[in-house]
Amino acid sequence: MAQGEISVSVLQKISDEFVRMLLDKGIAQADIVMKSGRSKGYISKIVSGVRHFSLDDISMLSQEYCVPVISLISKHLYGGRVSDSQQELLTALTSAEESLARDIELLKKMEEGKKVS
Repeated sequence: MAQGEISVSVLQKISDEFVRMLLDKGIAQADIVMKSGRSKGYISKIVSGVRHFSLDDISMLSQEYCVPVISLISKHLYGGRVSDSQQELLTALTSAEESLARDIELLKKMEEGKKVS
């Protein structure tokens, strides 16, 4: 494996946990199909753990559904083996990502309210 590449097993773990996060958030598999542009069968295999999302898919869907993923990805990439300064940075980035996700969700709800009125 070349430097900078992620092993398939690590990517599978990241994908599996990301799927759980989406489902726990109440996002339906049909919505994931629509937003990802992937086929129903492909997403079904991802949800069942047979296949995995790419990092690009995870990035796009995390933004679409406001699901923070920095700590998820770093946990699986580094396995908890980070220096104190790296941990501080990851904590700050995760906090900023979560705050941004909340702000985006609020803006989406406000926009939906305008459409309904």
